[in-house]
Amino acid sequence: MMKKSTKNKIIKIAIHEFAAKGYEQATTRDILEQASANSGAISYYFSGKQGLYVEILMHLVEIVRKKFRNLYPQYLLLKATMPNPQKSREMLKTCIRTFVELICSDEMSLDLAMIYIREYTQPSPFFETLSEGLNKIYFPWFTTLLQDASEGALNEKDANLQAVMLYAQILTVLTRKEVILKAMDWEDYDKQAIDQILSIIYRNVGIQ
Repeated sequence: MMKKSTKNKIIKIAIHEFAAKGYEQATTRDILEQASANSGAISYYFSGKQGLYVEILMHLVEIVRKKFRNLYPQYLLLKATMPNPQKSREMLKTCIRTFVELICSDEMSLDLAMIYIREYTQPSPFFETLSEGLNKIYFPWFTTLLQDASEGALNEKDANLQAVMLYAQILTVLTRKEVILKAMDWEDYDKQAIDQILSIIYRNVGIQ
């Protein structure tokens, strides 16, 4: 029990350190000091800093994949019937809502979101972990839905760019949460707030 507690404490502190400083600048020394763990703990549990960071990235991947797991078979069935713009718009809305509800829940912390964003803006040597686990699955998925929903207005390249911009909008809901709450005079992201946020995103994407 003690070992598991120490490992989980290291992961929690490391998530914050990597989010704040990035992979290169975060140090195992700082992480161990804050976790009150001995000098060999990271090597013991994770085989070093690299293993610790990759485990955190895989944790992030699993959070997203678990949320979308039940939707993927529906997407494959829809893809087989394309073109089907109306159904694609409906599924796109469902996917966006799922993603927004995820980042507004306790499952996706601000620190995890910042690690996600850091990997896109300042990729670490381990960016491929996210690319293989998320990008190569969900970007083509969103790109296909956006292209079909546009009824030919978007080519694949433009739809791919719109998918990237869509991800950025969604992540902003979490990374700029305090600014949004203050601007809207909201106490938190309740159902009404999420519905209003979704309405804006749908409109920006052109599927309202």
